[in-house]
Amino acid sequence: MTVATGIAALALVTWAAGAHAQPLAPPAVPAPATPTPRAAAPIIPPPAPPPAFPVEVALAPAGERAGEVAVGDRVEAILTIKLPGTRLAGPPRFPVWGDTWGDVEILEKAPAQKLSDQGGAAVYRQRLVLTPWKTGRLALPPAVVAVPLAERTVEARTPSDLALDVVSVLPQSKPGEAPPGPKGPAPMVPLPIGSRFWWTAGGLAAACAAAGALLAWRRRRASLPAAGAPALPPYEALLAELGRLSSALQSASQSGD
Repeated sequence: MTVATGIAALALVTWAAGAHAQPLAPPAVPAPATPTPRAAAPIIPPPAPPPAFPVEVALAPAGERAGEVAVGDRVEAILTIKLPGTRLAGPPRFPVWGDTWGDVEILEKAPAQKLSDQGGAAVYRQRLVLTPWKTGRLALPPAVVAVPLAERTVEARTPSDLALDVVSVLPQSKPGEAPPGPKGPAPMVPLPIGSRFWWTAGGLAAACAAAGALLAWRRRRASLPAAGAPALPPYEALLAELGRLSSALQSASQSGD
């Protein structure tokens, strides 16, 4: 009985202690520190893009086929740029052209000229003459024109997609057919006799007639007898005869010896 009574008393004490015990409070969490506000950094705007001055290029083929360019045709290229005249520090500097522009040969290079200066706008132009030497699409790389403004020098460029479409004048084979072979020589065609031939023939005939007349005149003059010597006075004639006889006698005496 004593053991059972002790166990019951211990259980009663434990229950009473649990009923009157206060719940444990959670540990205190420190409040986060409030960050000190910083001064906002100044916003630097990006630099303004350079002004755009497009260079217009007009291509004018001078071949026999309108709107088409073949190998060896002359193509006129006109470069035009419009600039604000009030902002310019000097005339624009066009490219220093070499012998080619891409795969196209440059035949002529005219100096740049100022066309007008109206309404605050200056228009400059340069003329080139090009000649392609192969077929296909021949790109003309962008050419740079230096534009000196009052604040800085900017670059203006020709269009990046500028090109020449050169067609072939050879006959094209149809799909599935072999390319045409070379043709034989054309038959000989008689050429008409022009006025130049008749003028040349007439000139040669006149020259031959003049030469023949000159030869006949010279022959006729040579066949005429020579004019006789004028008669000497009697005394001079006597002296001349005596001299002749003296010469004859000397010749005879020398031959006799």
